[in-house]
Amino acid sequence: MVSKAIVKGKQPLAEKVGVTAKKVIAEMARIGFANMHDYLDLSDPENPTIDLSKITPEQASVIAETRVERKGLQLRVTIKLHDKLNA
Repeated sequence: MVSKAIVKGKQPLAEKVGVTAKKVIAEMARIGFANMHDYLDLSDPENPTIDLSKITPEQASVIAETRVERKGLQLRVTIKLHDKLNA
């Protein structure tokens, strides 16, 4: 009974903000099918780099974390995508 009331209460909110099953499934698919190669420049295989300059908004939406670290004169950039198994 309580769980039905919770679901019933969430429905108007979801409709108000535009959350639909179709949008949720599309977001899950973006995460599930994300490919790390979309973010890498492998033109020099011995020195791969992260290139975010050409990614789409959809590709950007699956990035969970970016980190920039300085080690001496080197700058190290790492990205982490959202967890596919939990998508």
